[in-house]
Amino acid sequence: MKYLKIFLIVFVGVLLIQSCSEDKAVGAIEFNFKLLYDGNPLVAGQAYDYPLGFKFFVTKFSMFLSELSIENSTSSVDISDAIFLDLGATQFDTQTASQGMTIRFEDIPEQEYTNLRISLGLPGILNNTNPTDYTTDSPLANTGEYWAGWESYIFHKLEGKMDPDGDGELDTGIALHIGSND
Repeated sequence: MKYLKIFLIVFVGVLLIQSCSEDKAVGAIEFNFKLLYDGNPLVAGQAYDYPLGFKFFVTKFSMFLSELSIENSTSSVDISDAIFLDLGATQFDTQTASQGMTIRFEDIPEQEYTNLRISLGLPGILNNTNPTDYTTDSPLANTGEYWAGWESYIFHKLEGKMDPDGDGELDTGIALHIGSND
């Protein structure tokens, strides 16, 4: 019986070593996000012509993206439960607007992927949490992106100013905030 135990321990050890030593190639994947308006990089704070004949500018453009995964015909890789993009904060000149915002994920199995799945906003299971449930390094810890009264994250924010009366003053606020499980 003693030799059987030793054999099993050695056998399990060899299996663990073999499974750990398998050379599974991994790499990284990057996603680049840019705000575009009329096909060109949108610079936050710069005035643009709106199709209804007045000018506007954007000061804030942020959003949560969730359930990021890539897949092919044989496998699927979950990349992230949630990320937060604040594009308005990074696109305040032509150069940074042209570069956009790049997010990199490491340890992705190297394969050819054919599909990207991504959701705007947060699924109910994440939206039913609140920032105090997370550590400060989580995108969901940001209290500025959460409505306590609605018990919901703000999935998307667009803010800026416009000049709907055409007097040359961009003095009317724009605020579009989207959230809630509904």
